Amino acid sequence: MYNNRGERVDGFTYKRAEAPVITTPKHFRINSRDYIVLGLQNGSLKILQRNGKDRLVISQKFDFSKNDIFNYRDQFAFTTTEGTLIQISTSGKVTSTNLSLTSAHEITGSSRSLVIIDGQMLQIREKRMSLDYGIYTDPQFFLVNDKIYISVLEASSKKLYLYDSNGKLFSGFPVLGASGIDLADIDGDKKVELVTKDEGNFLTVYRLE
Repeated sequence: MYNNRGERVDGFTYKRAEAPVITTPKHFRINSRDYIVLGLQNGSLKILQRNGKDRLVISQKFDFSKNDIFNYRDQFAFTTTEGTLIQISTSGKVTSTNLSLTSAHEITGSSRSLVIIDGQMLQIREKRMSLDYGIYTDPQFFLVNDKIYISVLEASSKKLYLYDSNGKLFSGFPVLGASGIDLADIDGDKKVELVTKDEGNFLTVYRLE
């Protein structure tokens, strides 16, 4: 493990994984405890302490999908290539839910919400919507001023969609966008701004009124 200056961090004991790491290592803080979570090519899920020692030992093996591991309802969550949602509690309990997804699905979530794109289907929490035919990128999740925003980009038409946590499309959307976004209250006025790249090499800022 390295710090933001590229220097090795002393005291981190996890030096070599027993198989190639195939998911992006994630740091989660749940109930005042730190967890470093990563999936390995041999199907193992490693849940470590900040010092690299095992926090939890999970004996079950998994066929990880291409999606990242995320925190959903204060549990470690990810999907398999068969479209099964796996949730693991901080006590090590494993729960499986068949979501009937294809291997090409995209999924992300937060402590309160789950977002799925599978072909032309978008699901936000329990609400499912049919999308126009297109090529959709990974959904992005933002929490600003205690409000959840979900963005989805249709890459071929360069249409950017923004939804609230109930699956409602914000007024004025879709807008033109050729990249993922950043979303924040840039000037501290309690109004949210959205930044994306246009068709050229310019940035466009949209304000949500």
